[in-house]
Amino acid sequence: MKRIKLFWIFAMAVFIAFSFPACDSGSSESPGSPPSTSGDNYYQAPQVPNENVGSAPGTPLGVNASTGEDNSITVVWNSVPDATGYTIYRSLNYEGPFASVGSTGWTTSFANTGLTANTTYFYKVAAFNNYGESPMSNATSVTTAAETTILPSIPIGLTATTYVSDDYREYWINMQWDFIPGTSNRIYRSLSYSGPFPSIGNSTSSSFGNALLNANTTYYYRVSAYNSHGESSMSNITSATTGQDREF
Repeated sequence: MKRIKLFWIFAMAVFIAFSFPACDSGSSESPGSPPSTSGDNYYQAPQVPNENVGSAPGTPLGVNASTGEDNSITVVWNSVPDATGYTIYRSLNYEGPFASVGSTGWTTSFANTGLTANTTYFYKVAAFNNYGESPMSNATSVTTAAETTILPSIPIGLTATTYVSDDYREYWINMQWDFIPGTSNRIYRSLSYSGPFPSIGNSTSSSFGNALLNANTTYYYRVSAYNSHGESSMSNITSATTGQDREF
């Protein structure tokens, strides 16, 4: 009878041990296993900032455009910390689109040339470095000056002198006039005082030689000055007469 009681006590102990396994109030993970990613007890390691990652520079301020010319505009702005260069954008409308027209290094000014006279241009500037480009600045605008249409003055002091070769068989006429700085000259000739006067050549100085002329002939000359804005009226008329051929 005693053996039967011991057997039942042993059987009950085995039953309880397998029916209610021991557990603690902590983690159910075995030592050395990675943390569980399920439930409310998910563990995430703190993020350590990467001090080697930089950022794009800030947007340029103080953008301004000015001009006193009919074909160029200068854009300036304030320096931006950490910027290694700047991109300049331009548009014919305040709303855009704005297209890049050039870039600079650390310089905070940009000259935009080859523009159209009497035209309004809008500009924006962005700063950049190795990490990217900033947003574009606010737009600034300026209008180029009206095109200069002042023509050169009419040349004065025109004279003509005849020359002949030693054998009296070649004649030429040299002309001279008062030079006008910043201009070139166009020479006109006629066999009649009243014209017409077709052009026979150009000169970048204040003289011109007209060779291979006929003997015993009067030539009439006029000169004009011209530059990129146009050509002046023709000068007063001067004339010279070649000599006669000599027979040997």
